Parts: sequence; structure tokens; C-alpha cells
Amino acid sequence: MIKSSKSSFQNGFIVLCLCLSLAGLGSPAFSQAVIFHSFKQTAEQFIKERDFSKAEKLAEAAVLEAEALKAKLGDNRNLIDSLELLGRVYREQGNYGKLAVTNGRLKALGVSDSEVTSTESGVSIHESGSNNVTRIDSEVPPAAYRNKVVPSESTESSEAAVNQSSQASQANTVDPADVEFTEPVQEHLQPLKTDIVASAEGIAGELRNNTLLKKAKELMEIKGHISWVKCLEFSPDARKAASGGVDKTVRLWDMASGQELHRFEGHDDNVTALAFSPVGSRLASGSSDKTIRIWDLDSGREIKVLKGHENIVTCLAFSSTGRLLASGGYDGTIRVWDLGSGKAIKVLTGKDLGTIRALSFLPGESKVVSGGSDRLLTVWSIESGAPVKKLSGHKGDILSVAVSSDGSRIITASRDLTARIWSTATGAEEQKLIGHGNWVLRAQFLSGDNRAMSCSLDKTFRLWDVSTGQELSASTIGPFGMWGVAMNDVGTRALTGSNNFSLRLWQIGQ
Repeated sequence: MIKSSKSSFQNGFIVLCLCLSLAGLGSPAFSQAVIFHSFKQTAEQFIKERDFSKAEKLAEAAVLEAEALKAKLGDNRNLIDSLELLGRVYREQGNYGKLAVTNGRLKALGVSDSEVTSTESGVSIHESGSNNVTRIDSEVPPAAYRNKVVPSESTESSEAAVNQSSQASQANTVDPADVEFTEPVQEHLQPLKTDIVASAEGIAGELRNNTLLKKAKELMEIKGHISWVKCLEFSPDARKAASGGVDKTVRLWDMASGQELHRFEGHDDNVTALAFSPVGSRLASGSSDKTIRIWDLDSGREIKVLKGHENIVTCLAFSSTGRLLASGGYDGTIRVWDLGSGKAIKVLTGKDLGTIRALSFLPGESKVVSGGSDRLLTVWSIESGAPVKKLSGHKGDILSVAVSSDGSRIITASRDLTARIWSTATGAEEQKLIGHGNWVLRAQFLSGDNRAMSCSLDKTFRLWDVSTGQELSASTIGPFGMWGVAMNDVGTRALTGSNNFSLRLWQIGQ
């Protein structure tokens, strides 16, 4: 039993680190903590099921994550917890040689002989009488962050947002990851309780798929941005890519050389969304400044500024002809623009629609599909402005939407750690793709529509068989950040935004 002032200080320090991470001021260890607790929780479940082989693998993985967290946070508790768990597995297996080594490590971490003895008899020193001990895996974001209001033009800092939130009604709240902090928080700011449970499902999926995780090959590092990258897109032929970020610039890159071809300046705030026209001659960018700008890629000039959204623009999509552009935002509206006139020809909205996070046109220009914080995949008629279908199934925000080339299927990616494939005609969920251990940021069909690729904050890219839902391969970018991500349409290249503001080009899926 630990009730010392030292322990209280250590636990308080961990909670302080989490709060700083939530405010975008601390280290980006939060996501790693979620993964650690996912491994630990799933190992405990396999112990209950007496599947000690799988429990051993997951407990060993938890130890590795805990060692990394110890290096970042300077706290031994997670490492002690995971070593105790691993010791339980070895004891159940009768592997007393490994148990002795594990207990030796516990003693080296300051666990007394009596405490190790208690652990050997099945009592965790952090679980007995631990009412006064705050555990990371029972933490949820502070109320001030859970009740965050939609960021407005006047929300300049996390402090201002917290002050605003104390006066906001519950009806005006959004997910804490929506708040625009100085440092991107999407990688480590997540509601712990729901994601830890979902992460366990993701790990179980990983075990079921039994796919060998390969290391992606880094092909190029591209430098230019002076702050975090928030959005990335490949051009239709993948020879170029565009990036936008906190430095308020949009940059066009040559993917063969890494050379910056154009730098587009005009936005007054973070660049949050990008979309290439179908032939790749124009680029649309959306921003926290509530505007959309259209750029000519040959001349590098700004063609139009589209105004109408009342809050941050989060997503953009061109129609197949390039004549129309759809945009979505925090204001809970989808606006369909005629790019010839620069006017919005339709505004789509609905009750409890929430933040629009993803958009795509169906073939032609009559329907658009959306996903967002309402967790529904919605098919809209542009002519009537009304929903045609609302497809439910996701348990978390939908972060990306993509349509197959023939329009027969739609693929979505979600914070519930799954990607899902839907029938456009019937609205039925055809496949639920399980394997990721963190939010799935993006999913798309590859050329031919027989395979799909997804990517996640677990820093992996996974290739799927569309007809069976089977995972075919998986690759990881290791320790590098994933502040923005794009994949080409054949599933061989990915572009990510890194912690040092650079872009990295990867070879994946092979």
C-alpha cells in the first residue's frame, strides 16, 4: 500500500502533466499513455480469460511503453504497474525464472521486499487501499476542457477558451480536440475512458488479423513550414502535394525533388483544410479565419475568396467536374459553391448536426456525403438541401469520408478506432475494419476500388481487402508525429507532418 506524501506528489505531478498536455503546454506523451493503458487493460482481460500467451505479449508491450513514458515523465508508477502485471503472468505460467528477473527489476525501482512478496501473492501495491491514489487510467479531461465552446475569432489562447467555457451552456460544447491551441493537440488530447476501451478492441483486432507490422521506409524529409502542419493533400497524379498549417501559409511541393514550387499567403489564421481540383490545376484552402481561398497552381495567384462560414472551415471537396466546391465547418453547415460566380448556391444544415469534419461528392453533382461530430454518415440532395440517407454505426466522430470511383461504396474513418465501408444504394454497413489502436484519421479506396488504405494516430497505415474486410498489410512510421497525413491512390506513398514542422514522405503498403 502506498499512501506516502511522495506518492501523492508523484500522482499529482502526473495529473499536472496531463492538464498541461490538454492545454497544449506539456509534452506529447498523452497518446502514448493511452496506448500503454490499452496494452495493460487488454493484458488484464486475457489473464481473466486465462490466455496467458497473449497476456504475456501485451504485458511485455505495456512494459516497453511504460519505459518510454518513464523517460518522458520521470515517473516509475506505470513501469511498476506493468512489471507487476507481467509478474502475475509469469507466476500463472509457472515461469519462475522470468518472475525472479521481473521482481529484481521491481526492487531496483524501489519496491520493497514485502511489497514484492505481496505482488507475488497476487496483490498489486497500487491496487490495495488506493482510494487516495489518482490513476491515469481513471482520468477524464477536466470539466473546463470537456465543456469547451466552439472556438471563435476572439479565442486567442487556451486560457481564453477555458474562461469562455465556464460560462458556456452544454448545448454549445464540442470535443476538446476542436480547440485551437498554439500547439496541435489532436495526437495527445483524447477522452480517455472511451478511447481506452476502444483501444482494447483495436488491439484485439490486431491479434486477430495477425498482420506483420513493417517499418515504413522514409524517402524524404521536406522542410519549409515554421510551425505545425494541420492538413496535407496529394495532387490527383501524386506528383505534387500541398500542405497548410499554423503558420497561415499553403505550400505546393514537388514530390520528386522536395522543392517548394509555390507559397500561397493570404489567410489570417491557421490553414485547416485543402482540396485539389480534379485535374489538379487549382487548389482550395480553408482556414480558421472562416474563409476559403482558391489558388491557381500555374501562376501561384489567388483567384477567389469565398466567405460565408461563421466559424472555422474544417473540410473541402470538389465535384467531379470541378465546377462545384463543398465546404464544412464548426458552424454546423455545408456550403456548396459555384466556383464560376464564387457564390454559395446551397447551404445544407440540420438539427444537432454539430461540426462537419469530412465531405465528398458522389459521382455527378447532385449529392454530397458528410460526416462529423454527430457520428452519422449523411447523404444530402443538393437540389432539395435535405438528407437522403442517414447511416449510423460509428461510436465516435467521423473524421474522413471517401467514395469509390463508381459511387457504389463509401468508406469512413472515425475516432471509434474503426474504418467502415457502406453500400451507397442500401445504406448497409458492409465491412467494419478493426485493427488500429487509436483514432483513425483517414481512409480511402485505392485504384480499382478492391482495396482500401487507412491511417491512424497509432502511427500505422493499414491495407484492407474491401470485399472481405481482411487486413492485408500494415506499416508504421515509428516515433514520428502525424499532425497531418495524406496517401496516394495506389497505397504506396504517404506524406505526414512531423513534430519538427517538416514533412516526411514514406513508402508504405509494400
